[in-house]
Amino acid sequence: MAVVAGFIVANALHYVLARIWIFRGSERGLVSGYVIFFGNALFGLGVILGGFALLTEVFGVSFLISRVAASLLAGTIVFVLNATVNFRHL
Repeated sequence: MAVVAGFIVANALHYVLARIWIFRGSERGLVSGYVIFFGNALFGLGVILGGFALLTEVFGVSFLISRVAASLLAGTIVFVLNATVNFRHL
């Protein structure tokens, strides 16, 4: 339960900060923007978990390298999704 609560709280804070500093002036509504933002975050979580499993289990890449590579890929994908689909700033 603590992990789920932490993910939700951290994501909400990240949304507020992104809306204020990165994607200022977005025309997307606050609630609908958060729903899309949260969906993108869940998709990114799936990319991290899937990428990590693929790299470590299938390709035998070390734990640390797999974690960093999967996180960089997921972070980039989620940023682009938020910039183009959610906030429409790219």
